[in-house]
Amino acid sequence: MALERGARPTDDDWPGDRDVFAEAQVRAAGGVIVRRDGKGGALELALIHRPKYDDWSLPKGKLDAGEGWEEAALREVEEETGLCCRLLHELEPVAYRDPKDRRKVVRYWVMEPVSGTFEPSSEVDRFEWVAIEEGLDRLTYPHDSELVRAAVAHAAPPAGVELERKWLVRERPESELDDAPADRIQQGYLAVGGETEPEVRLRRRGERTLLTIKSAGGLERIEEEIELDERTFDALWPLTEGRRIEKTRHLIAHGERTIELDVYEGDLDGLVVAEVEFASKAASRAFDPPPWLGEDVTEDGRYKNRNLAVDGPPPR
Repeated sequence: MALERGARPTDDDWPGDRDVFAEAQVRAAGGVIVRRDGKGGALELALIHRPKYDDWSLPKGKLDAGEGWEEAALREVEEETGLCCRLLHELEPVAYRDPKDRRKVVRYWVMEPVSGTFEPSSEVDRFEWVAIEEGLDRLTYPHDSELVRAAVAHAAPPAGVELERKWLVRERPESELDDAPADRIQQGYLAVGGETEPEVRLRRRGERTLLTIKSAGGLERIEEEIELDERTFDALWPLTEGRRIEKTRHLIAHGERTIELDVYEGDLDGLVVAEVEFASKAASRAFDPPPWLGEDVTEDGRYKNRNLAVDGPPPR
């Protein structure tokens, strides 16, 4: 439970470890509204300006009698911004003493806009979409900035962007492979480029044949796949001569995640690498890998498949 900065200390050290929802005298709800821009998928944040306080803040307001938290959050956001929104997930509540010395709790949800248009009012006279960094600078209250940082940390990547970590596996987890489904993969590169340039590759996985364009990068990369028919794939495959890898991919369940364990063949025989995809950077940081996953090589370019195809395995 976050204590709002600037709140007055009290003798009973509220909220402490107590049930703040039950003890709150004032209940409010609001939203951190985010969207992707139309240029590169960067996140933008919705800010409101309240003339009464001359501040830039996040939309929120008190619950009406008999109103639920989520209902109140959506209503307040629509009243202050004109936007009908969809709830994504809840952030950590904020608890503090208000200027009248009442115990107040505010619950916030990350939201995305669905429809609506802003109309100025006496309560909110300005509304702006801004880049996240600009929003953090503009927000008047530090606790609002903390909420935005939490929202961004859990934001899903834009369409076509993958978040993936990679580990070097020194010893194959044989017991994990017994019931794990597996596919053989052949992969060849039409274009490799430098470390900051995109790659273009062909992949055959089972019955599927694909053309993939993938950006440079480590944890976060843009990836787009195009299905190819067998004739087109076979016509292009000779152009990858000298830039190929072969491996068997095992899909190992680990809690809510799937670990993709790649066992390489041919010139890369003996190399075993594991990958896990994540919905957000926060999820990536929170992941607790099993003991058999070794060194994290996400940012080590030597273990990128395109470099393995061209340069061979790194020295052991």
